[in-house]
Formats: sequence, C-alpha cells, structure tokens
Amino acid sequence: MNTYLRARGFGLGRTLPLVALLIASVLPAEASAQANGGEAASAGVASVRSKAPRAIRVGGVVRVEGALRSERKRRVVVLELRSRSAWRVVDRDPTARGGRFETAWRPATVGSYRLRVRPIDARAARTADRVVDVYRSSAASWFGPGLYGRRTACGHTLAPGLVGVAHKSLPCGTRVRFRYGGRSVVAPVIDRGPYAGGREWDLTAATKRALGFPSTGTVLSNH
Repeated sequence: MNTYLRARGFGLGRTLPLVALLIASVLPAEASAQANGGEAASAGVASVRSKAPRAIRVGGVVRVEGALRSERKRRVVVLELRSRSAWRVVDRDPTARGGRFETAWRPATVGSYRLRVRPIDARAARTADRVVDVYRSSAASWFGPGLYGRRTACGHTLAPGLVGVAHKSLPCGTRVRFRYGGRSVVAPVIDRGPYAGGREWDLTAATKRALGFPSTGTVLSNH
C-alpha cells in the first residue's frame, strides 16, 4: 500500500507563502494482518518531500489531501494531531474514486504542530510527521543605536550583531520565530519592552537585518 499527500495552508497574507506539496510513500505492509481487527503487521515511511514553508496564519485552514493506494476500496483516512504524548484524530474522510481524500484542520492558537495521515484501520501504515507553524500578526519596532554596550534586562550585552528581541512579559530566553517578507528568523527574548506606540516586539539590529524589516511595521510570530 502506498500513500501520498499534499498539504496546503489557507488564509495567508502576502508575506507568507502557501504550504505546498508534501509527498510521502509508505512501504507495502505484510500480506497477513493481525487477528485483532486486521491492522497491518508492518509498514514504514520510505520518503518525504516538501516544496514550500510549512506555515499558516492562526485561524486559517490546513488542508491535507492526496490519495491512498490500496487494493481495498472506500477506506477511511484520518488526519491526526500530536497532542502532548498522544495522537488525536482531528478529521477523517472516506476515500473517493482513485483513493483520493481531503482532510482539514483549523488551528486556534499559535505554535508548532505535528500532523500525520493514516488509514483508520492500519496504524502502522502512515505518513511521516508534518510540522506546521502557526503565526499571528503583531506590531514591531527595533532598537540598538545609543544602547550598545549596555546590559539588557535578561543579562545580555547589547551589540550590533546580537540576535534577539524585547518583549514585555515572555520569559527571558524564550525562542520566537518571526516571518517577514518571505524571510524567517528565530530570536530569543533578551530584553523588556517596547513601551511606546502600542507595539509588541522590539527587534535588535541583527534581527531586523535578518528579516529585512523596516523601522516599524507588522511581523508574523509564533508566540
């Protein structure tokens, strides 16, 4: 049995490309099945390819579609989300002609999530985990000139090459992924602020350069 699937993200702004193609091949299971319900005895993921950033805005819909190749017809495919230490089914779809299926999931909060697809009656036959990053929009500015050499609230020495971000409440050291104009960077919280203009983030000069960010504007973040 072979499966392939395509994951697409919807509800994205211009700065965030659609989630594109994901292809996963599952090795054929052994001909015999276990006596307790016919679950395949063994199967494994052979290869996975993706062609675009795996990202979406919070509130958008992640659609996972593809085809299940099997000798049996009208099988049910489930989309599973990794929740703490277990997998949870978030959608299911009976296969149509040619084994085609389409499942969907709408994330309610920002963060990084692991998804996978499998036939409901064959736990061993599944695609590799797919990580989807969910972002939200927020206002940002930058800081640095005139402050270099000073200690930040989190104990760092501010310098032009220091990658980091200031935030009013996130714990020091929290790693935040930002996206802007097709670029992405992970920056730790190193200071407190900003306290003007209703902005949520203050980027260091190095973070600003990595993103190609202007003096002020809107960024996408996964916190």
